[in-house]
Amino acid sequence: MLETIKLETVRFLSRIEVRKPEDVDELERKRAEERRQQQMEFEHARATAMAQAEQGAAAARSGDAPAVTAGQTYTRSGEKIGRNAPCPCGSGKKYKHCHGKLA
Repeated sequence: MLETIKLETVRFLSRIEVRKPEDVDELERKRAEERRQQQMEFEHARATAMAQAEQGAAAARSGDAPAVTAGQTYTRSGEKIGRNAPCPCGSGKKYKHCHGKLA
């Protein structure tokens, strides 16, 4: 047991990489920039949705609200395929392992 601990310790210590402070600073700057870019993407999407909501609310208050149209309901043309049923493509596989994987 003691030999295993020694072996794991040596293995761990042999994989350690010592970095210069300049390299660490550069890596931190890159990570901070990536985080800022991700936050900008998320903020942009939220701003668009909020702007649309504000426009809709303003139109509703002014009485010029556009007519709300109901979306079309999806209707299946054929019978529903069970996950364990054979795939209709003719591969011989179960639907869940063939084309059902995509859904």
